[in-house]
Order: sequence, then C-alpha cells, then structure tokens
Amino acid sequence: MTRRNFARIAALTAEVEQWKTSNSAKLEPLHSDASLIAEAERRGFRKGFEDAVAQARQSLDVHRNLIGESIKNSCASITHTLSVLTLDLQVPNDISSGSPTGRTVPAPTRPPVVPPAARSPSPAASGDGNLPGPQQRILNSLATRARMGEHQPNNAQVAWLAGYSPASTSYTNPRSALKTAGLIEYPSPDRVSITSDGHAAARPFTLTSSLLDFVIGNLPGPEARILQSIAAHFPNAVPNKKAASGANYSASSTSYTNPRSALRTKDLISYPAKDQVRAADWLFAA
Repeated sequence: MTRRNFARIAALTAEVEQWKTSNSAKLEPLHSDASLIAEAERRGFRKGFEDAVAQARQSLDVHRNLIGESIKNSCASITHTLSVLTLDLQVPNDISSGSPTGRTVPAPTRPPVVPPAARSPSPAASGDGNLPGPQQRILNSLATRARMGEHQPNNAQVAWLAGYSPASTSYTNPRSALKTAGLIEYPSPDRVSITSDGHAAARPFTLTSSLLDFVIGNLPGPEARILQSIAAHFPNAVPNKKAASGANYSASSTSYTNPRSALRTKDLISYPAKDQVRAADWLFAA
C-alpha cells in the first residue's frame, strides 16, 4: 500500500470520528418506559374497539332497513289478500227454514223447589207477655224448667227450650237484659234461675213431645242423626265407632267428628272417657 493510500484512510477515519462526535446525541440508546408502552397499547385497543362498534352499528342499520322493508312488503301483501277475499255461499233450494220463527223451541223448565223441612217451633215462642219476644221466650223456658223441678238449670237447658243455641248472641243478649231487669239471676257459673218478678211475668208451657225430641228437631241434619244415635244408648256411654255407625258415618271422617264437636260445644253430649260419648242428662229430664 502506498503512502498516499494510508493518508487517505487516515483522512476518512478522522471524518468518521468527527461525524460521530457531532451526532452523538442522536445516537444515544432509547430508554424504554413501561407506562408509555401501556398507554400506547390502551390507545391502540380503544381505537380498535371504536372501529368495531362503528362497523357493528353500520351493519345493524343495514339489517334494520332490510327487515323493515320485508315487514312492509308482507303487510302490503296481507292487506291485498284481505281486500280481495270474498265469501260465496249458495243456499240449497230444498233446505228447510232455519229462521227462529221456523223452529219450535221448548220452553225452559225449572226443577220444582223443595221447601226445607220445618223445624219444630219452640213452645216458648207463643208465650204471651209484655216483654220483647226473645226475653219472653227465655223467661218462659226458665219458668217451665222450674215447674219440672229444675230451679237452677244450665244455660244449654234454658236456651234450647227457648229455641236458641246457648252460645249465640240471640240467647246471651236478651238473657243479659233479663238480668239487668231483675227477672233472672246467675246463682253459680253456667246456671240461671228465675226471680219472683220473673215468675210473675213468665208464661210456662207444656211440652208436646219429649225434651230430647224437641232438641233433635231443632238441630241440623248431621248433628240430629249423631245425637239420636248416642241418645239411644243413654244412660250408658258409647264408643265413637258405634255412635258414628248408628248415624251412617265413619268414626274417623270429618262428617262425624265435626258435628260431634258441635254437639259437645252445645252441651248436648259429653266425653266421659277416651273414645266414648254420652248424651247429656238434662235431655232426659221429666
């Protein structure tokens, strides 16, 4: 290699070094920043999402228009079909008249109404006196019990003879009015007695049947049948199975147990022992 070539290489090397020196700032290594990278990624994702939403909306608009046009065309077709629809019926010449005047329609018939069986009226109901009806009947019942030798009957005895249920307000309200007027007294719990003033205002009566028959005649059907079955064994108690059978019921059915409970509430029967029923003593008073 000649001296001239060495000089040329040295000159070129010097120029390279000079260029590197003058551009050293531009050649500094880039420092990576994680936050800058993450932000760039978010911007990229957001841009991609916005582009996808725009494309979806554009596609929805296209499909909406297509569906609308399809519905519009279908409605127009249906409307046209209905407008040209006709009903062409031919009535045969030999058909019989179908008008209402040409038919004979039997008049509707109503089944005969069977009146309910009348209850036996309370003998006390016809008792004369100056008191309101319910009070007079209760007072008459007490006077009748006293004439039978029962001077302090219980409420069930008095109420049933007057034609009332002992737990009803139809009995308890007029009874309270009689107590306030001094015509009756309460000598002990569940007992009633008539005073001398009460006797003066009362009209005792005579039963035309037994007291038991009178009470049975004023009970609902199921209760009447069960009481009659139980009373048939008085003064003995009877098992529920036998009492129910005598009234044509099953001892375990509510058709028997519910009316039986009602009879107990009305003081017409008692439960002297487990699975035993007995008619009340007062039903057989002379």
